[in-house]
Amino acid sequence: RGERFWLHGWSPHDTATDVDWAIGAVHVLRATAVNGAQVYNERWFMYVEDLDLCWQLARAGWRRRFEPDITVTHIGNAAGAQAWGASRRSRWQWATYDWYGLRHGQTARRAYAALNAVGVLVLVAGRVAARLLRRPGRRGVAGRILLRSLPLHVEAIFIGDVGPRARGGPPR
Repeated sequence: RGERFWLHGWSPHDTATDVDWAIGAVHVLRATAVNGAQVYNERWFMYVEDLDLCWQLARAGWRRRFEPDITVTHIGNAAGAQAWGASRRSRWQWATYDWYGLRHGQTARRAYAALNAVGVLVLVAGRVAARLLRRPGRRGVAGRILLRSLPLHVEAIFIGDVGPRARGGPPR
């Protein structure tokens, strides 16, 4: 599953392959793929416009491809850190929920948020149990990061429009 979904640490970055989605640091597009239309949806300034573009291209029958022979230097999330600071992770999550609700409906968005909340609880419980068995009294950083996201996932289950949180106002 890690290779199929290109999870961090699992993806084969030395092999050209089709992908579902490519992070928007660099996209090379055929002009005919967008037919003069706006490439990125301005609803999201950052973090989801690339997901939406790739989703739209897939629906139109276009391939999305990773090519390892093309190299562009990109400083990981420097723009996100500058624009959103410490709130960039929650802004990304809210934007993702906003996109999911827009493209799949609010009921599906709420189900996705519930699945994420349950996933966080299961992962954290498993990590805590493993640590308690090895080193009582210690919890890892990953568990704390996951736990910090739990209120956001739970809130996304119950609120209506997540759009205002997703857009988060202008960058600082």
